[in-house]
Amino acid sequence: MLIITPQELQTDRLVNQLAKTWQEHGLDLETMLKTLREVRSEYTP
Repeated sequence: MLIITPQELQTDRLVNQLAKTWQEHGLDLETMLKTLREVRSEYTP
């Protein structure tokens, strides 16, 4: 007999924790992506 049960992936758990932390600090995905682009442009010749 084989029993298959769903399992929460570690990545799902991590993403949910990040989203919660961002929300607590008033951040969202768009803000984070904008910041990432700005920082990248500082290091790109």
